[in-house]
Amino acid sequence: MLKFGLALFFTLVSLFLQGQTMDSVIHHSPKKAALKSTYLPGLGQAYNQQYWKIPVAYALMGGALLYHFDQKKNYDLARLNYQSKWFYEQNKATQPQLIDPFPSSSLSSLSTEKLKLKNSKDLGIILLVLAYGLQIADATVDAHLFEFNVSDDLSLRPTFNFDGATNSTQLGLSLRIR
Repeated sequence: MLKFGLALFFTLVSLFLQGQTMDSVIHHSPKKAALKSTYLPGLGQAYNQQYWKIPVAYALMGGALLYHFDQKKNYDLARLNYQSKWFYEQNKATQPQLIDPFPSSSLSSLSTEKLKLKNSKDLGIILLVLAYGLQIADATVDAHLFEFNVSDDLSLRPTFNFDGATNSTQLGLSLRIR
């Protein structure tokens, strides 16, 4: 522990004597941003100082969860309908007092509806996983580009020229470096 403390002390002294600050030595880490976003969604965006993206990430994940739970409620109802119709079909000969719960629907149509709703419910989970992965990828890419300097001396603009004599148009990109 003493060796580590001395190494840290001499590192700080050498940085001070060279006129550098700790900020110029420590770089913005994409790995740290990804891990923070993995632990708590939105924490990587906060690390990258992209605070406006935090509610967007939570809205995407919340929308996916809301979709999943809505489809789960519909699936549970469709499963109950299927079970009721199945019970009626199995017992209508032995219990004539039973009433058909869905006279206009067949067992196969209720089964198809149940399967569609199960797939929709599963899609909600897939969307949630994609939204979670997207916010991790966003935090990682933003951390990579955190120290990227966009200079005013560099510009790329689209150009559009119309030549009236030949009745032709020219499209292009104009790169300007000052």
